[in-house]
Amino acid sequence: MPNNVLIDAMHDMIEPDFHITPNETNTVRILEPQAQASCHFVDIQFKKSMPYFAFSIDKPRQKNLGDPVYPFFNPDKACLCTKNDGILFVQQSDKLYIFLIELKSNNPGKYLQQLKAAKIFVDFIIQRIKLCNPGVNTPVDYRGILFSCRRTPAESLTKKGKVEYTNRGGLQVAEQGCHNHYFIQQFL
Repeated sequence: MPNNVLIDAMHDMIEPDFHITPNETNTVRILEPQAQASCHFVDIQFKKSMPYFAFSIDKPRQKNLGDPVYPFFNPDKACLCTKNDGILFVQQSDKLYIFLIELKSNNPGKYLQQLKAAKIFVDFIIQRIKLCNPGVNTPVDYRGILFSCRRTPAESLTKKGKVEYTNRGGLQVAEQGCHNHYFIQQFL
C-alpha cells in the first residue's frame, strides 16, 4: 500500500476554500480566474484507485487590500505574490508527483517564474509537514505544465499520448493545449 501521508496532510492543512473538488467522473477542472483570458480551463481525470489532491492559490486580490494568500508580503513589490493556477499531488507507488499548472492565453510571458514560485511555495508546505511528522520521507518529483491557446497539440496528445517534458531552468516542463480533457497517466 502506498504511503499517502503527504497527500493526506496536504488535504488536511490546506483551507477547503482552496481545494479543487473532483466531479462524479473523478475529473478536476483547473480554471483561469481572469475574465479576459482566452485559456479558461483544462480538465484532468484521475483513476479512482489513485490517491491525489488538487488545490489552487490563484485568488484575486481585492482593491486596497493585501494579497489573500500572502498577506505578509507587500503586493506592490513585483514577483513577491506570484501564483500559478493549480497544484496537483499524485501518488504513484512510492513516489509523489507534484504538478504545477499554469494556464495562459496567447502570450505565456512569465509562466516559468509562476511555476518556480509555486515550487518554492510547495517546498515550504512540505517542510512544515515534515516538521510536524518527522517520519515523512516520500520522494517528490516536480513537473510543470503550461496549458495555452498558443499551440494546438496533436490529437493523440490530447486523447491518450504521453506528454514529453523539457528541462527549463531546473524544472521539467511540458506544454499542452487549453480547453481539453486529459488523463493523469499522460503526465506521469
